Amino acid sequence: MYLFAENPTRVVVSVDSKNEEEFKNIVEESSLDWMLIGNVVEEPTLKVEYNDRNILECDLVKAKDLWKNILKNMF
Repeated sequence: MYLFAENPTRVVVSVDSKNEEEFKNIVEESSLDWMLIGNVVEEPTLKVEYNDRNILECDLVKAKDLWKNILKNMF
């Protein structure tokens, strides 16, 4: 399980698929509000969909390369 937070009221949790149902039960028994916002896939791609429409699709290998090298390529 991995936790990511921007502030103390919201947390993004990544749970191994084999523990998904158990985690869901624990959260619901705790009366916490929650929402499933995605799932992890094998291919290194970030995909964002909304209402069955593809909003964003990004190759993470290329994105990481840009992130790590964009400034050195500018100078």
